[in-house]
Amino acid sequence: MNAITNSPFRKYQHPALLGLSEKALTALFNAGGVRMLQAQEWLFRSGEAATTGFLIFEGNVSCYRQQEPAQVAMQLLAGDYLPASLLQWEGSYTFDCKANQALTVLQLDTSAVQQMDEASQLTLHKNLMPTFTRLFTQLAQTSPSQGAAPAADATAVAAALLARQAPYLSAISLQTMLANLPKLPPYSTKITSLMSDPNANTRTIVEIARQDPSLTASVLSTVNSAWFGLTHKIKDFQHAVMMLGFNQMQQLLINTGVQSTMPNTPEFRQLQAHSMMISVLCSEISLTLKAGSAQMLSTLGILHDIGKSVVLLLRRQNPKQDFLMSLLDPDIVGMMLLREWQIPDNISAALQYQSWPELVPPDSIPLLHRDNIAVLHLAHCSFERLRNMQAPAPNPNQARPWLARLGCRDQTLDHFLLGRLLPAIKSRSAPLPMVLQDLIRKAQQQEAAVQALPDLAL
Repeated sequence: MNAITNSPFRKYQHPALLGLSEKALTALFNAGGVRMLQAQEWLFRSGEAATTGFLIFEGNVSCYRQQEPAQVAMQLLAGDYLPASLLQWEGSYTFDCKANQALTVLQLDTSAVQQMDEASQLTLHKNLMPTFTRLFTQLAQTSPSQGAAPAADATAVAAALLARQAPYLSAISLQTMLANLPKLPPYSTKITSLMSDPNANTRTIVEIARQDPSLTASVLSTVNSAWFGLTHKIKDFQHAVMMLGFNQMQQLLINTGVQSTMPNTPEFRQLQAHSMMISVLCSEISLTLKAGSAQMLSTLGILHDIGKSVVLLLRRQNPKQDFLMSLLDPDIVGMMLLREWQIPDNISAALQYQSWPELVPPDSIPLLHRDNIAVLHLAHCSFERLRNMQAPAPNPNQARPWLARLGCRDQTLDHFLLGRLLPAIKSRSAPLPMVLQDLIRKAQQQEAAVQALPDLAL
């Protein structure tokens, strides 16, 4: 039962407070305080210090950009959350916020939240995220087409996204759980370190793998399975390496290492199969556009969903805390685990940004990770499009700014996928996983069928 129903605060009902203890509720209400405003009163004005967020209990508000004429950027209702970090720039509000009718809000004090216990912080974070995500989208849709406001909007969104990390990085119990998870085998760490070695080649991989006979047997089993659908059996590990090439063999070895740390169940296998698809596409996009390092990006693809696997594993290991474990953000958890595994920062730190392309433009992501996240995002977009080629073309804004970032200006996802990526993949001889081969073949057949249709003279 929600603690608020039996507390002095029971008259203040809000989705963000569900699951919080009496102690946590008392801390929030005492630190922030409840404000009541009349219709047309200002909740805050542009230029004021942005110190708190707001939970809206009753009434509704409108947030206006400072321009002529004033433009409504967001409207919020009872049950919504108004985060200060989304509407501020360099510590001050950049919007005016007015009550449209009698308004009751709780000022959500940041310092009080940070002093709550770990479970309460994570619960509050999870409760707030649906409104948070919706406001990101609403703010982006109403951003002006030019001027300083869009940059301020994107920066505020990025700052808010980064702020999500705080309760995770300070959660000692979570860090302990991650430290106690199975470690990657030594060969996976060695293979990962090859990303920064310009002299690494297939011979290097053979030498590492031969130190572990069980590894070579596992890889040969995968190579000869239905995964690749080869017409003849590969009996020698070195032959397998030469046939698959450096990047695909590196993917396979790292994937084998990751599998050894996770249970062999359908849900985990499904996550790893998806990661393999994304890894192959990351490598192919990198090679096609000459963007970044193909071997590093293939590794990023293999590891990008490790956080989802970890959350599943923690839920299995901690059944009495299943609800709490389900609240964890897989991107941040994945970043923390890879750091625990001592995976290089250009991989581990990148995970925290992988969901950002849905919310912010490329320039909002740190330069070190910008192109890598662009490739990862396009790999996801391409894979989903290959799976749904018969559906109408997706929103061009889904991929266009990220394609432009990588040099493909004025191209839609379909232009890039059918006109550049698939022909480039076809020109390379290395075998691909059968699932991807089938998707590519169907996409090319559909494209050929469309091109074969006669023109209609109107």
